[in-house]
Amino acid sequence: MLSKADEEQLQRVCGNDETLNAARKLVPLAKARTKQGSGHYLAELATGLPAICAYLVAKHLNNNDVTLDNARHASCLRTNDFNKALRTVAGVLESELSIKKGRKEVTYNMLHEKYNVGLPFASFSGFLRQAEHAVVQLDARHKIGSPDIRAAIFFWASSTINVKDIPTLDEFAQDNSMLSKRLAPTIKLLAEKCNTLKSKLVEAAKNSSRPSSPTKSLLQASSPRTPRRSPTKPFRELPTRESVKKQRQAQTIQPETEPLKTKGDAVISDAEMASPETPTKKRKLDTSSPTSLSKKRMQFPPVTPVASHITHLASPTKTKINPTPAVPSPLRRSARFVLQQEADASMEVDDDEEDVPVDVNRILEFDLAKVGNEADEDLRGERLVTRRFRPVYQDYRQWFTRDARVVRIWKEANDVQ
Repeated sequence: MLSKADEEQLQRVCGNDETLNAARKLVPLAKARTKQGSGHYLAELATGLPAICAYLVAKHLNNNDVTLDNARHASCLRTNDFNKALRTVAGVLESELSIKKGRKEVTYNMLHEKYNVGLPFASFSGFLRQAEHAVVQLDARHKIGSPDIRAAIFFWASSTINVKDIPTLDEFAQDNSMLSKRLAPTIKLLAEKCNTLKSKLVEAAKNSSRPSSPTKSLLQASSPRTPRRSPTKPFRELPTRESVKKQRQAQTIQPETEPLKTKGDAVISDAEMASPETPTKKRKLDTSSPTSLSKKRMQFPPVTPVASHITHLASPTKTKINPTPAVPSPLRRSARFVLQQEADASMEVDDDEEDVPVDVNRILEFDLAKVGNEADEDLRGERLVTRRFRPVYQDYRQWFTRDARVVRIWKEANDVQ
């Protein structure tokens, strides 16, 4: 049994019989689990147990009957003390409050499909949301998203537009595992205060049930006429007897009076008489570019023969840069130096002597080529040509390479044989 103070505190906080009865069962259980020696002793904070139990029951039932502020004021505790006691009581009563009622979650979409509302859900849900906000503004105790509020709003809206499958209030509450006495106040509040929303809902139901005109839909679906390609050109007319006679007379007179047409005129007349193209077709353009004169081959060889002393300038786009510049041999460099000295000495002559043209470059090229060939033949067997390999072939090169000394010994052995 509860004490008189606990009963008065519950009566002062709870406004619903369901919340009051459930809180009466939880208060003795909470006192037994928070007594001294249980590990959850509340001491002087135990005076707020009835209000805390009522708040936990209302939160578990999701009926928004007892708010947090109302429970804190009824407990006569400070905010920090009330929060501490609330955490302790919620922990000891977790097993009792974790058992949920066996009813499904109530949603507008589920109710719309269940009772076959004729109005489309997209527009019907908008009116339901407006009614939900209106109920919360009219009465602050209601909470948006509560199952009872949703069920009451749906029943009021369905009754307003005269849904055929909607049952009575008692049957509707029983089908959705609810109490009709908890839905009735919300329905009464909507019927008294939301007349504007009710008229909008009725008007939307009338517009949705009104059949659309078939001729209007056909006119909207028909495609627009294609505009004329040439507005100045007259429409083509059907042939008649008179028009056929005129056409035959014109054909007989035309060969005598008309001059001969050239090939270009025939092409133009064919183009004029061609049927106009549709707007969707696109004319294929000739994308082939005319061949440039530079790419054409010469039909005859050049007049001047190719001489060995004439050097042709290569195109700048076709020049190739050698990866490694050719390094002349020491013999080539010494020979170039000696020949250059001889050429300089031969040019130091008296003014009285006859000027003899000496082609120094020609002599240098001839002698250097001769000396260079001899030097290359001597050093061909000794100096290995260095080549540049890509890094990916480095393993291949190292695997198949041989020592230079082994190559020399093998060569000497072959010479002896």
